[in-house]
Amino acid sequence: MTTAKNDDGRTIGWGDEICEPGFRPACNPPVSETAEHASRDVLSVDYDGIPERLRRPHQWIMWRAVERDGRFTKVPCQVNGKAAKVDDSATWSPFDFCCETLDLGGGFTGVGFVFTRDDGLVGVDLDACINADGTLSDWAAEIVERFATYCEISPSGTGLKLFAEVTGHSVRGRT
Repeated sequence: MTTAKNDDGRTIGWGDEICEPGFRPACNPPVSETAEHASRDVLSVDYDGIPERLRRPHQWIMWRAVERDGRFTKVPCQVNGKAAKVDDSATWSPFDFCCETLDLGGGFTGVGFVFTRDDGLVGVDLDACINADGTLSDWAAEIVERFATYCEISPSGTGLKLFAEVTGHSVRGRT
């Protein structure tokens, strides 16, 4: 496992716990598909490409893309269409149920993972790191290669989210 310490002295580890041994960094979907993204509203996700470590927790929600002040935002929803809350686990669902619900339609745009203070996981967002031609910027490619963990391309097709294990102190910040 690759590790690093942040400014608070917490150890952040990537790789072994989230991904299978021998994992090579790759994105879901592959970065090469982002050049084709211009004709789609949101990139599709290969459900089978999401590691088991992320599938196991009952920490999944639906989301809808909603325009606010000229920009799109992700509004969290339960599978029944009501508002989901990142601080209320009663509004979350299992991964498979969310995927099935998305496939059925119903006005949902995607599925999302809810990070908690106790799950030992963090998400690292790399915004605006995918170039117009679908290639990954040099600075982002360095980060993805260095930490060799699972990552996803953002729904917009212009950024990445890396998923990592955290050991030590509890995680603070936005979930």
